[in-house]
Amino acid sequence: MDLHQFCQLLDAFQSPENAIRSQAESAFESLKQQDPNGTITLLLTVLRTHTDPNKRRDACIYLRTTLREFWMGKETNNIWNRLSPHTQEAVKTALVDSIEAENSTLVMDQICDTVGKMAGQLTGDEEKGWLPLTEELFSLVQSEDADKRTAGLKVLKECVDHLPKTLVQHQDALAQVISQSIMNTHSFSVRFESIGLIRAVVDSLDRPVWKKLQGSLPHIMASLGMMLQDQKKHLDHAKEVIEDMITMAESEALFFKPHLPGIVTQMLTYIRTSTYEDDIRQLAVEFLLTLAQQRPKAMGKVPHFVDHFVPACMELMLEVEDDPEWQQNDDDDDEDTTNYDVGEEALDRIANNMGAEDVLPHVFRNASVFLEQGSKHNSWKHKLVAIMSISQVAEYIDEDELDSYLPKIIHVLLTNVEDVHPRVRFAALHAIGQVSLDHNPHVQDNHAEQILPAIVKALNDPEPKVCGHAAAAFVNFGEDVDEATLLPHVDPLMNRLYALLAASGQHQIRSIKDHSVTAIAVVAGVVEQHFIKFYTHIIPLLKTILAQCTSKDDRRLRGKAYECISLIGLAVGRDTFRNDAKEVMQSMITVYGSGLDADDPQKEYIQEAFPRMCRVLKEEFIPYLSVLMPHYLSTLRTQATEVDTDATPEDEIDDMSLAMVDQKCMGLKTTVVEDIQQAVTIIKTFLEVLGTDFREYIPTTTEAVVALLSFHFADDVKTKAVGAMAELIRVTRELVEQREASQQGQPAAERELLVNMVVQAIDRIFKCMEEEEDLDNLRAQAMGITRCIAAAKGGVLNDDQLSRICECTITQLTEATHRRIEREKDKPTPQEPGDTEEVEDDMELIEEEQEAEQSLRSSLAEVLAVIMKHYPDAFLRTSASKVIPYVGHFLQPNSSVADRALGLYFICDFLEHLQDRHFHEWGQQFVAKMLDCVLDDHTEIKQPACYGVSLASRLSAFVPAVQVALERLHHVIVQQDKNTTQKKRKEMQPAIDNAVSAYGEILVNCGSQSPALSGGASVCGMTLQQHYGFWLDHLPLRADPEEGQKVHEKLLKLMNQNHEGVLGPNRCHLPRLVGILSRVYKTDCSTDECNTAILSLLQQIGHEQLHQWQQSGAFKPKEAERIEKVWKDIAVQSAKQQHQAATAAGHTPSPTAQQTLHPAAPHVPSPHPSPEASPLHPQQQTFGGTHAAG
Repeated sequence: MDLHQFCQLLDAFQSPENAIRSQAESAFESLKQQDPNGTITLLLTVLRTHTDPNKRRDACIYLRTTLREFWMGKETNNIWNRLSPHTQEAVKTALVDSIEAENSTLVMDQICDTVGKMAGQLTGDEEKGWLPLTEELFSLVQSEDADKRTAGLKVLKECVDHLPKTLVQHQDALAQVISQSIMNTHSFSVRFESIGLIRAVVDSLDRPVWKKLQGSLPHIMASLGMMLQDQKKHLDHAKEVIEDMITMAESEALFFKPHLPGIVTQMLTYIRTSTYEDDIRQLAVEFLLTLAQQRPKAMGKVPHFVDHFVPACMELMLEVEDDPEWQQNDDDDDEDTTNYDVGEEALDRIANNMGAEDVLPHVFRNASVFLEQGSKHNSWKHKLVAIMSISQVAEYIDEDELDSYLPKIIHVLLTNVEDVHPRVRFAALHAIGQVSLDHNPHVQDNHAEQILPAIVKALNDPEPKVCGHAAAAFVNFGEDVDEATLLPHVDPLMNRLYALLAASGQHQIRSIKDHSVTAIAVVAGVVEQHFIKFYTHIIPLLKTILAQCTSKDDRRLRGKAYECISLIGLAVGRDTFRNDAKEVMQSMITVYGSGLDADDPQKEYIQEAFPRMCRVLKEEFIPYLSVLMPHYLSTLRTQATEVDTDATPEDEIDDMSLAMVDQKCMGLKTTVVEDIQQAVTIIKTFLEVLGTDFREYIPTTTEAVVALLSFHFADDVKTKAVGAMAELIRVTRELVEQREASQQGQPAAERELLVNMVVQAIDRIFKCMEEEEDLDNLRAQAMGITRCIAAAKGGVLNDDQLSRICECTITQLTEATHRRIEREKDKPTPQEPGDTEEVEDDMELIEEEQEAEQSLRSSLAEVLAVIMKHYPDAFLRTSASKVIPYVGHFLQPNSSVADRALGLYFICDFLEHLQDRHFHEWGQQFVAKMLDCVLDDHTEIKQPACYGVSLASRLSAFVPAVQVALERLHHVIVQQDKNTTQKKRKEMQPAIDNAVSAYGEILVNCGSQSPALSGGASVCGMTLQQHYGFWLDHLPLRADPEEGQKVHEKLLKLMNQNHEGVLGPNRCHLPRLVGILSRVYKTDCSTDECNTAILSLLQQIGHEQLHQWQQSGAFKPKEAERIEKVWKDIAVQSAKQQHQAATAAGHTPSPTAQQTLHPAAPHVPSPHPSPEASPLHPQQQTFGGTHAAG
């Protein structure tokens, strides 16, 4: 093909006729495959010689696309590799010459782009690579010709990544070129391209290089200001400059440090000046937020940054549109990002990045100003912005300051729930829901009696959209409210929700029904059996929705109806729900099997409903497995496909999860990954509920789940697969135990399956850990191994298998320890004055990594601990000799705090699981070091040391050390009492909780055995009985929930055993014990069993005795409030028991006899006792017909 014909072929590419274009593309493809050298030569000839710049431009584009596989680094269809050396050199020469010779900006842009793409492959070896290009670029960027310098800067920007050695070697010359270019007053393009080059240098090269460019920052800001003086002409350029600045802030935020105050001031000006385009203002916000995220300490030292940034964000929010169609629009309607959205999100991010202490006072102060202006000028926008600003940052209020902040916030929100403007009322309800979610259950426990009536009232708001959001606010609030608190409000709440759900007409916004359905589900979940009286009204209504709301727009409502029905089923129980359950299950299976679209919201709701139905129906759910399990197993077995990222459209790539597997790019659609994750979760629930009834599906499920332990496309799938694997192992273990109990001999097949399951799972996980680098993933995998071994229990693994597991664990532990040591070496030190903020921020990042590494090491220690627990003798035979020296090394006096803490974790595991076994080999040396650590100043060491003492107190070998242990624990507790600063007390409290726990363990376990405590002996100047009083003085435990639960359960157990030391002479400690237990009731430091026991205890004591104790000052004010709460729950429990008794006797009203639900339904008397019925008020003599003297 000659040059003329080739040019005609290029012309055909631009033809308006599809047939001609297709024929030309086919001919070009054939030509380059048959004669790649000739094709490239023709393209180069057109590029260098043709007089038409459009032709030269097209030739450059086709040259770049023809060589795409080469510059993308791909071997398949790589035309470059088929070119002769002569042609390859011709390409390089032609491109370099074209940079010098080309005079058309149209063509030059394409040449620069092509050279930048090719440079990545051709400059790999800087000494032998594309030397002419390097020389030409340095010549061009120093040219006096503005166009040539612009071209040189543009290409050099693309090549920075590929020429690091060269640029470092010539860094002074580079800095001089950039300085001259950024100050070029004659050429905008030179200044603009120099900014892009600065971005590339900062992004790719090290600090010594980019530090020389910091003097250019004022010129960058000046150029940006000049661009924004003519936004019509230079808007896109200005946007690109700020985007470059954001990129630099992400990679090297300290680049901006020398001129940070001025830069921040200029960006704040852009944000607060409404004449600038929204894109500019929003990018300026993003830039400042990026700096705050990367270097919070440095930004914190910029004078008045937060003071100005917060109102700037709120001013952006003030630009919220007064949408006349707001009432008709659903909350989730898609909209472009607005200034309001950016300002609102920015408040959340700045509080998260800079810290609550620095940001919250500014937000609350400005919110107060906005509220005042809103009231003064009748501005709904000011009120809305104030409320939503509070909502955005309230989650960052420290727990210790909730009592200070929340009452004021709740007051503001409740006041504005009744504002005249619907958007203000809507915002106030939104904020109530958000604050309730952020600070549960504190809001529910302390403000329910204010919030619940306000929500019920808002459900009757004249604006339907506000009604719907009241239901949404209740969802967030109600999920963590307790039954006794909600019950008095249930009737008006349900009446109104029923009315909203049953309403129809054009005024009814779809989201109102959505929120109402979810709110009903929340009510059912909280009040449980008390929901039965609403059952026959609500379920038919929900089934009507399923039958009649069939449009595409109604899919979410249908999904929520399925969700609500399944949750109601859990609340009312199988007997009430059985018949409807079958009907709804059939409906869900039919809909789910009909082939739902990937984006159909019903899919997710139905998938989440199936496990709930299983929990309700239990063994009656088994018949449905034959329908569901083939689908879920098929989902788990979905195979990834190889993905050609070049040939696949970008929107498809964005919708995929990609991973390199065996040097191939493999992919799965994101929706498929989500389906796999959901399927694993559902199967795990089936295993938890059905147990051995799942036996038919265990082998096939195991095969599929084991494969997912090394899933490449989502870490969450691997984590959930570990959970499912542990359940499979547990159920198989139960099968083995059942067979062993029911027949003679060993169930060989089941036992072999169990062994294989455990070994396969652990081997697969360890293999994944060898390739994993993410610390969180490594920790999850280590925890997975522990779960699998724990689920199998003992007697499954042999000595060789256990030894291999221990060796692999120690290897991982050694690698983690090595990483910690290397990270310590890398800790930065100030290199020059003014580097303090950089060092502080870098230290924070390193400390975060060190904490993650320590968590990983703790999880690896748990692997060894679970082996000690279930295979103590085998551990001593196979692995103790390797682990004991390891622990001893960690406990050396010169070891780091983290290493010593880890050594103490191991000691605790030895004491808990090995106990007296081979105590002489490890016990004496370890216990002595542990007792020394009790007095250590570091909480991280003191806490496990104290916990270890509590474990050691159970061993007879510990008795000689009782006096020393008790004296040291007493010293630790007393010292905490002397700590005056709140910060210090809070920091030490978890360790103190463990010290108090250990103190009690010694008293209970060793009080009668130790000569130091028995027979009237005195330790710390106190008798044994006085020691018990000292122990009770420091209960309850609140800082360490796990330890608190154990101690409070033990306290109740000792009380039930009439333990003399705990109850005291003549039960004198009983009022104190009631006060202690009331303070932990329904907190993280109590369990369900403990809560039930506390209810029973107070019910036995009776209100009269409690009131007498209250009158005598036995209870603190907070304890009296908590006792009130317990008494309310006693009332609810009594009502439940009466209902269950009536049901058992056949006295429950039939559904048809129950009153129809409607807004005017009579109020049902509250099961709460009135104030007079409280145990702290003397008027009422009995509660529930039962009381007893203490």
